[in-house]
Amino acid sequence: MKRLVLIALLCSAQAPPADDLVDAVISRSVSLPDTARIGLNLGVWTSWGAEQLSANVLMNPGFEGIIDRALVAVRDPQGDSFSDDTDWLARSPGFWNDAAFHVVTGREAGKQGTILRSSGTFFECASPLPGLAAGDIVALTKTDEQQLPTQWWLEGQGHAIDPSPRPGSLGRRALRLLPSSAAASYLDAIGDRAGKLLPLTGEWTLSVWARAANRSSRLRVRVERSGTPAFLDVLIPIETEWREYRWTLHPADTGAPATLAVRFTNESAGGDIWLDDASFGPRTANPTAFRDEAVETLRTIRPGYLRDWQGQLGDTLANRLAPAHARRATRYRPGGSEATDFAYSLPDFLALSHEIGANPWVVLPTTFTPAEWAEAGAFLSVKADEYGFREVVVEFGNENWNELFRPAGILSATALTEAAALAFTRLREGSGNDPRIRPVLGGSFSNLSQHETLWERTPPSTMLAFAPYWAYDPTQPRAFFPDDHVRRLRTLSNRHETAIYEMNAHSLSGSAPAETVNQILASPATAAAMAWSTIGALQAGVERICIYTLAGFDTMGEGRGRLIHLFGVTRDLATPNRFRPEGDALVLLNQAIGGNYHAVETTSPDVRGAAFATEKGWRAVLVSRSAAPQRVRVIFPNIPTKSPTLRPRSRAIEVYLPAFGMRLAQPEGNPNEH
Repeated sequence: MKRLVLIALLCSAQAPPADDLVDAVISRSVSLPDTARIGLNLGVWTSWGAEQLSANVLMNPGFEGIIDRALVAVRDPQGDSFSDDTDWLARSPGFWNDAAFHVVTGREAGKQGTILRSSGTFFECASPLPGLAAGDIVALTKTDEQQLPTQWWLEGQGHAIDPSPRPGSLGRRALRLLPSSAAASYLDAIGDRAGKLLPLTGEWTLSVWARAANRSSRLRVRVERSGTPAFLDVLIPIETEWREYRWTLHPADTGAPATLAVRFTNESAGGDIWLDDASFGPRTANPTAFRDEAVETLRTIRPGYLRDWQGQLGDTLANRLAPAHARRATRYRPGGSEATDFAYSLPDFLALSHEIGANPWVVLPTTFTPAEWAEAGAFLSVKADEYGFREVVVEFGNENWNELFRPAGILSATALTEAAALAFTRLREGSGNDPRIRPVLGGSFSNLSQHETLWERTPPSTMLAFAPYWAYDPTQPRAFFPDDHVRRLRTLSNRHETAIYEMNAHSLSGSAPAETVNQILASPATAAAMAWSTIGALQAGVERICIYTLAGFDTMGEGRGRLIHLFGVTRDLATPNRFRPEGDALVLLNQAIGGNYHAVETTSPDVRGAAFATEKGWRAVLVSRSAAPQRVRVIFPNIPTKSPTLRPRSRAIEVYLPAFGMRLAQPEGNPNEH
């Protein structure tokens, strides 16, 4: 532990440079042509935490229903019935009655039908499946339009669903409030330990469609942060015909951090009120569906790829494409309304990728039918034309190997590769064999036994992607700079085209106090570790790299009450560019990357480098994992010039690297682009 604290202190120490000079020699040969900038996971959208992504901050603003979609790994097939192999996935008796199913793998792959009866993890089919075998994968789908809307707190006793939405709505229903009942959306709920993660600054607009049973009906509309005067508090008469009600606010949000609430209350004596298609958000300057703070931060980072990680979604393609007011919540695991997700849409994600100049990395649900995979291929090909994407990476689900996502994941590597192959075949067919659509299948970085199956059963046209996290236990300082990751990544990439879907520190293990761990994570050593692993991945030949993730204030670590400041490269999106060390490293790396990547050989095991050549000249990025400052001589090779009057020449410059430091290096006369 003393060594751990010492490293944190050394990160800011002004020690004299080392006497020895480290040579960093840039290779003349190109290792990776036209290198992509380092990518980033956009991450899940939350209403309560740091991940305040959407410009309309209200989740499920159309008060829509729920899509339940999950996977069954077949056990005990009996021709007209089967069971799941995992007991903790059991739902209440009858939950899946009348649900649709389709078989994903095995002899019955592609067959569809209806669940006649379900109880726990037992399912009886309306039509027989004689070829179904143990280990086959079956996807279940159920849409519930009768349940009250999730992502809203429904207060009081009087709520109902009406299947008649407001005129012109793309949704399917409205929420009915009986007298004295309310619907509230709670936001920015972490509180004092994080400060305000969604401050109300500038101009905000609140709107909702409503109608009333009679002309005496009154709706109270209130926007407030707990413990401070309300930003809006009005009691308005509601007409008997549908109408949109709208308010413009300029909140004085100067109070203490506390939960933010938007509440609609029926204060009528005896008349019901219907609500539909609500919206609350700031005036934005960008053309996307996301907040300016998110877009501006992404523009600063300039990711080469943007991955739409939103967990392991159990969703339909129609819902992934639906606009906000028509989009349903989704659920793939057992649980009540707290187990549901409300995701940003695929069209909104693609528009954001285009806006910030990133190639999209799309994660599509494992629960799609063959027809949905084909439709997705056609849609993505059209969008690639519209936005001019160089490529669109399409991943088969998220971390199927991870037991946390088992309700919609496929743990068996054999079944996983079969399911992915069938899905990607339909994806390619739907896209018209568009070469820009690049399928990818994720695997476990540490599970060596799984690698053989993935290598043997995954065609060359499908990339394999892994997540080489580092520093699981912060009491082991050298774990921030793993030596074996490059070797393992090189082994993977030598046998199959390899990508990185996630990478970051993962310092949730051990018994060190959270305060100590967070001090270390806030130090320059963490930035250096990010660059160390990223450059190592380039050295191993990995071309597509995504860091995890854009925003996230803290995460529960092992042990009681240990809240660790991971995994966001920004602490929050309250204002743009609130970078943590990993974010600073990512920005610096993407300032350097461009053109062709050339490997850099150093004379010290504690210094790594990467160099990039364009027609404008060289840029190199260097990083040190040493607790002492380093003097580095960067030797740039001759590079051909198109000018008949200029002779190619080599140059050497000396760079000072502080403890756990990073630097950009350019030869004298190079345009200063950083």
